[in-house]
Parts: sequence; structure tokens; C-alpha cells
Amino acid sequence: MPIAKVTRRKLLIGATGTAAVAGSGGLWLVMDRVNDMRHRKPVARDAVFAPSAYLSIDTDGRIVVWVTRSEMGQGISTGLPMLVAEELDADWRDISIEQAVASSDVDYGQLFTAASSSIAGEFHMFRRAGATARAMLLSAAAQDMAVSEKDCLVSNSTITHPSSGQSRTFGEVAELAASQWAPVRPDLKNPADFKLIGTAVTRLDLKDKVTGQSVYGLDVRLPDMLYAVVSRPPHFGAKLQSFDDGQSRRVKGVVDVKQIASGVAVVAQSSYAALQGRKALQTSWSEAPADALSSNQLSSNLTAALDETAQFIEAAGSASANAAELQKYSARYEVPYLAHACMEPMNCTAKVTDTVCEVWAPTQAPQGARRTAAAISGLPIDQVRVNVTQLGGGFGRRAADDFIRETVELAAQIDQPVQVFWSREDDIAHASYRDAATHKLTALVDPSSSQPVDWSHQIVSAQAGRHQGDSMPFTARMGSADLPYNFSHTSLGWSSVRAPLPLQIWRSVGYSYNTFAVESFVNELAAQANTDPVEYRLGLLADNPRLTRCLKEVAALSNWQPGTRHLGVATHNFGNTQVAMVVEVSGENLADLRVDKVWCVIDCGIAVNTDSVAAQIESGIVDGLSAALHGQISFTENAVEQSNFHNYPLLRIDEAPDIEVRIVPSTVYPSGIGEASLPGVAPALTGAIHHMTGQWIRTLPIALLLKRQVA
Repeated sequence: MPIAKVTRRKLLIGATGTAAVAGSGGLWLVMDRVNDMRHRKPVARDAVFAPSAYLSIDTDGRIVVWVTRSEMGQGISTGLPMLVAEELDADWRDISIEQAVASSDVDYGQLFTAASSSIAGEFHMFRRAGATARAMLLSAAAQDMAVSEKDCLVSNSTITHPSSGQSRTFGEVAELAASQWAPVRPDLKNPADFKLIGTAVTRLDLKDKVTGQSVYGLDVRLPDMLYAVVSRPPHFGAKLQSFDDGQSRRVKGVVDVKQIASGVAVVAQSSYAALQGRKALQTSWSEAPADALSSNQLSSNLTAALDETAQFIEAAGSASANAAELQKYSARYEVPYLAHACMEPMNCTAKVTDTVCEVWAPTQAPQGARRTAAAISGLPIDQVRVNVTQLGGGFGRRAADDFIRETVELAAQIDQPVQVFWSREDDIAHASYRDAATHKLTALVDPSSSQPVDWSHQIVSAQAGRHQGDSMPFTARMGSADLPYNFSHTSLGWSSVRAPLPLQIWRSVGYSYNTFAVESFVNELAAQANTDPVEYRLGLLADNPRLTRCLKEVAALSNWQPGTRHLGVATHNFGNTQVAMVVEVSGENLADLRVDKVWCVIDCGIAVNTDSVAAQIESGIVDGLSAALHGQISFTENAVEQSNFHNYPLLRIDEAPDIEVRIVPSTVYPSGIGEASLPGVAPALTGAIHHMTGQWIRTLPIALLLKRQVA
């Protein structure tokens, strides 16, 4: 029996009819054929009514919202259109989306996607776009019907004049609306009048993803496009000495071999040929330097630096005058390097000619990518265009430009478009990482109240070079300088030690490790005071009603009764987003640890799409558990030891707990949610483990501790 070779995408988009067909060895789901959107042409911005860069309406009633943030699974390509549709009073079924492009054609403003800032950053801008269009459409419809605007109603993409029975759709008056005056300050709705914002809306990109039509970076196909992979240094800091491409050029499909700044690129007619050509390539690199480091050496250096005076120190409040009467507690914590491990490895496609440079990339920073492409290609920036594809995960990794830089550099050397793709091994071992760090926390506690009156937190971070600037980096202050608790005096210190691995922002950035140290220490202080950790925190949150409410609600939601149940708790703020979390575990010891359930209550202000908010909280919890249980990048002589998911594991399905999320209703200006739930996972988990085993875990990941116990 012949075996048909069918890709997953072709399975989804390649059949006709609607049926479920049981064949030998499996079930085939056959759906209606849909147009393959990977090959469609971009929609031209030629609609008759385009009152802003973010919105256009044509005579057929189609409303196009131009999404100015990168879609990496967080649902922003639905959230931003919801803001427009709410103020426009549009029929949601009329909304379609297009991805904004970084070019000289249209100025969209800021296109950078990071720090969970998309909704918060664009909340008023996209609402104003909708409100402006609504006002102009209403004016046009009233003029066309010869009635007063104030006597008209707008709903579901239609303007109605009830007393005369007349109505006009948006499409019918779109052309006339283009000639109306745009209001300078359009009226925005009161949150109490929202109809769409605050509901659970099915994502606009869902069908394309389910049917395999979504265009990710690796889906880009151009006429005469070539593929390339780069042979990279065996360790960080290595320099290319020489290479022999004779065997590579003999591989069928290999068309060229080029040296670029990041290594040696093997260019071929297929991805397979490129990989085989790289395997045949012979390279010689410089040896690791005499002062090359290992993970163990770095850990010792980080720990030793905690006992030295910090490079930067910030203090607030007044130190206690009777410090001698206070009880002193101190603890140290350590976290490792982490990789981003996006499901779609890094990739970029570029075409460079004498007059134009065009890039197709899954990037979080299209404008930065455009500047990089201009610098590398030598072309004026107005001759550079960056098309943003869907991102198969971002987490901060795709805010970097290394994969853009090497693709444009290579494309400038050849006469055809080229797609440079990274293997999983490239992506793990040759990337940029979340920094490793150690923490020392010290509290002076009033014995009469068991509450800290003096709080000191010193951080030492691994840095690839000396920190530039006259103050500590912003990452060090996240979750450490913006504490939600009441302390009479706080001191925050930061310094760094040299390390070989390059750094990049990682999901929740500094909160990911600072919150682990802070919340773990609060749990330890509660235990020292022989006080329930929920009640202990409530005493510290007297001036924080939003976080207090979250903590009380998560305690009720989880039926907080540690007793025979092994529960741990953490509270934190991620910017202005308030988070409280409870984790429940089971088992006799660490070796048979099971994370059973996680409860999370979040106050993120106005939640635009509650379905997306809940999904992001759940995904942050999963990422947080991956990091706490397994995440670690280690290295020897400046070379990363991990290479793929077998030795850099992510949370598996059988490890995933039940998750329950509650969103606190709010009319407060929205704040970030994409990263908000991750920081509290590790300290809540280790709090639950302490209840189970009596052991405080101060070094992550937990799997590392298990290995040491076995050894």
C-alpha cells in the first residue's frame, strides 16, 4: 500500500467536502477547502473611508483594523479591534484585521510589542480611532437622511433615525463620511456603557490557525527563494579561523556558502539541503579563552559578590533607631539562566536589491528590525520595509535583531531572496538568555508584631559586559523596588559579575526572579512568626486594597486551609496588575512531587477580552512551572550544554495542573496581563513544598535539587 506524504498543514487545508473519514490506522478530519492565505496579496489601503492609520471602511461595509502589535499568541489581534469596534458601535462580524507594516507608507506610531503593554499602550488610541470614525459616519448619515444627528442611533454598523424609519449602513455612507470634519476630541464611552469590552470574544485569527492558513515566519515563500542555515561558534566568544566548503558544495541542492558576521551560511534550494550542507562543512574556531567560565564557577562568583558592597544602592524611608532590639532574619536565593525556547525557532526572510530591502519576520520589534536592515543593507530607511508575520512564541526573544541582522547581511550578498532558519539546537545553544542571579534578603523584625520594619534586598546578576549607566538596570528594580508591602525602611542593592552568555528580556523580565526571592522570603518570615502566610501578608498590605482583595478572593477560591493539604501562596504586582496565587501539591517527597492545582485571582483593570486574559494567565502559570521545575541553561568553558527539549524540558501535559482563574471586575485603566501570572508561581510552589516536606527551596530549578540529592 503506498504511503502518502502529507504535512499537517496540507492535511488541514488540502481536502474538499466536509466529513470525518475513518481510514486504516487513523481518523482524517476533512473540511471545506479554504483559500490558502499564505499566498494572498496584502490588502491595499484604498478604502473610500480611512479616518486614521488604524481603521478603514469600504462601501461593502468591510471594516479593516490595522493591528500595530505583533501577534504571538496573546490575542492582541482581537483585543485591539475590540477597542475600535466598541467605540464605533460596529457589528463584530464586519471586522477584519490586517497586520501593520514597518515602512514609509503609513505612520502607525509605536509597533514594539513587549512588557505586556499592547492594550495599556493603545487603549485610548484605538478607542479614539473608533470614536472618530463613528462621529464622521453619523454626520454623513444624518446629512444623507436630512435629519439631526442627535435624533439618530448607531448600532451594529448601522445608523438609524427611528422617527422617520430611515437607516444607513456604514458602507452606504462611507464615501460621504470621508468628506466630513473629524472631531479633534471625540467623546469616548463610559466603561459602564461598554457592550463588547469586558466580554469573552472568539479570536479573529482562530479560524486561520485551525485551518493552517496563519502565516508564520517559516511559512513565508517567495519566488526563487533560497534557504540557509548558519554554522555557529562552538562557544560564546569564539572566532572563525578558517572553513572548507568543498564537501558542502557537493551536497545536492547547495548553491553557495558565505561567511557572515555570525558564522558561515550554507545556502541551498531546500531547508534539508541547507542542513546537510552545514553538516558537511568543515570549520575551525578559536579555542576557549583561559578565563572561560563554567556554571559552577559563575554560581560561586555570584554568591561571593553578595558579600561585597553593591555597585548601586537605593534606599527609602527611615531606618529604625532601635535596630538592636529587632530580630534579624536573612536568606539567599539563586536562579539560573533561562532560554526562551519559542516553539517556532528564530527565522527571517529577506530580499535585498540596489533599491529596496524587504524583510518578512516574526519580530516583536519591526521598527528596530527596519533600522537594523537599513544599516546592514546600506540603503536609506525609506527604502526598507518589514512585514510582520505571526510569531510562534516571542517571550522577549524576538525583540532582539540578531536573526534579522544575519539574514539581511546574507541576502545582500546573493541575488535571490533567502530565508535563514535556526534549528532547535541553534535556538537553545546560540541564543540570548534571561540572566542568572543571586539574592540576599535581610529583614529586621519587630518581635511584638512579627512584622518587618527594615527590609534589605541585594541582587547580583550575571552580565556579558559591564553595566553602562549611572543607576541600576530597570530589570533589577522590577519586583524589588516596587514592593506592594508596607516597610518603614527599604534598601535595594545591585551589582554584577562577568559572564559569557548574552542577555535578552524574558517573559516578565526582572519580576521572574526578583519576585521569587521576595515572596519566598515573605513565606519564610511568616513561618518564623508562626503565622499563616495569608494572614501575614494581609498585615503587610494594609494600604493596598486591590491586592488585598485579590488575596482574600484567592484564599476563598482555593478554600485556603493548609492543614492536611499542601498549599502555598504568593502575591505580587506586575506593574499595575495585582496578582494573588495559591498552588496545591501532593506527594511524600520531592521525588514524587505532583502539582495538582493552581488558583489565580488577578486585577488588571479593565479586561478587554476576558477569554484572552484567562488564557494568558494560564499560559504564564505553565511557563512559570516550567521554569521552576526544569528551567536551566548551564555551560562549560563558555559553551551551553543544553541543545533541545530532551535536556531543556518544558512542562509536559501529564505535569500540568488544573488551573482556575478569576478576573476582578474593574473600571481602572487596563494594565498588562501577558506576563503577570508568571512571577508568583515559583514562590507559591516552593511554599507548598515547604508545607509538604518542611524544606525551603532557595535554588531553582527544583529538578537541580533532585539531581544533587540523588548524587
